[in-house]
Amino acid sequence: MNLPVIIKFVIDLLAVLLLALGIKGLSKVKSARDANRLAAFAMSLSVVGLLSYYLGTSGIAIQSWIWIIIGSIMGSLFGAILAKKSTYDLHA
Repeated sequence: MNLPVIIKFVIDLLAVLLLALGIKGLSKVKSARDANRLAAFAMSLSVVGLLSYYLGTSGIAIQSWIWIIIGSIMGSLFGAILAKKSTYDLHA
């Protein structure tokens, strides 16, 4: 095993553990907000790990990188808007 494979394995393992903790935390109302953030961080970590693994190879074309970046930005903005909207609805 070479170093990039080991690093990807560690990032994936950490992401899976954080995601499991996040999902477990969703079962209680008091911890749901923090658990949701933890699960979102785990998914972001997983995406970063996957993309960094393919960064040094010819596995992903530049056009695909553009779509990945655009999709990530749009998804993040959409999620942030919905999160803010649902926060306002809870306090109303």
